[in-house]
Formats: sequence, structure tokens, C-alpha cells
Amino acid sequence: MFNANMFDQAAFDEEVATLKESMSRVMWRAMNVFGFDNSKGTKIYEYQVEFCYMIDSVQRDSNFIATKQLSKIRELISTIRRDCNDATKGKDSDKEE
Repeated sequence: MFNANMFDQAAFDEEVATLKESMSRVMWRAMNVFGFDNSKGTKIYEYQVEFCYMIDSVQRDSNFIATKQLSKIRELISTIRRDCNDATKGKDSDKEE
């Protein structure tokens, strides 16, 4: 994991690549749960736009701000996972009834 106290460009780049891969995997799951429609106003669209802005900020801003954005990206990925789990639980409970 990237250590914010000692900036290491290689570790930073590796962390960004890992988060991009995690986002790709979680978005694939989200699309299977919420549908493949990524038009404006859908959850998929909102997730993608938020992630793109965060990655842009990571690549353009200072190291301090970028490390905060990495934390926000981790939170976004966790939120998407939680949303997928919540949506899936709702579908499973419908089937049981």
C-alpha cells in the first residue's frame, strides 16, 4: 500500500494501477447488478464520472491532495460494492417469498 509520509513515485503509480483494476472489477459487477445502461442519471454513469474526476485529480494535483483522493477512490469502490450487495440482497429476498 502507498505510504503518504514518504513519497515514492513507483509505489504511487502501482497503487493507482491497483485501484484502477479494482474499479474495473467492481464496475463489471455493478453493471451486472444495475444493468449495462450508462446513460446520464444512472448509477453506472454516476460511478464512472465520479471515478474519472478522482483519477484526473490524482494525476494532476499535488502529492498531498493526490493521496487524499486515493483514499476517496477506495471509499468509492467500497460504496459500489455495498450498493451491489444491497441490491442483490433485495433480489434474493424477493425470490424467497
